[in-house]
Amino acid sequence: MATTLPNPTLYVSHVYDKLNKETTKKLLYALFSQFGRVIDVVYSKTLRGRAWVVFEDVSMATQAKVNLEGFELYGKGIRVAYAKTKSDAVAKMDGTWRGDGRTRSVRYDGGGDAVTEDGRGGEVERAVLARGHAVDVDVGEANRTLFVENLPEGTKEEMVVMLFRQFPGFVGARMVPGKGSLAFVDYEGAGQAGIALQGLQGFMIAGGCELRLTFAKTSDSNDK
Repeated sequence: MATTLPNPTLYVSHVYDKLNKETTKKLLYALFSQFGRVIDVVYSKTLRGRAWVVFEDVSMATQAKVNLEGFELYGKGIRVAYAKTKSDAVAKMDGTWRGDGRTRSVRYDGGGDAVTEDGRGGEVERAVLARGHAVDVDVGEANRTLFVENLPEGTKEEMVVMLFRQFPGFVGARMVPGKGSLAFVDYEGAGQAGIALQGLQGFMIAGGCELRLTFAKTSDSNDK
């Protein structure tokens, strides 16, 4: 029986399908981008709970696969496996993309590397874009609450939770009413909030938005 080889594209099934397409794609992006740069998320309501998440390289996809298998999303455990066929996004990165729809005939199951019909190897080159870099920000006086700026417009609270809950001591997140690009995130202590701030400062999220994190001013964080 053929075994699917490790590759940058993950097949995700048992996805909660009661949300609209764009919300689900953003939610999956926030969840999977904890483990590296996501270059594409393929999802449609017609796929009935199935999606494909494309990473920059195999190691990132592997970390996501190991850590997110069985992860409960809206009370439903998702299943994560390596995709059997090469995604168009990966093919465009490594130069094997075809506009006639034949890219997906390239398979990752069986022995050896995936090979296209014209004999070109399917080994994926690493993209030159980095995951996101730290920025020089006056973060203010340390406390247990972070103020998050520059989120993509339309971001939902669930997406912020997915992104920040990976750090220890996470308590909760809340959007600023009427300001879709702003949020507050609470941790159990200032030290734990500081770890999250360092980990996600300058993180590049959907739409090319680079997160800006500071410690919230006490009066602002309590103004709910």
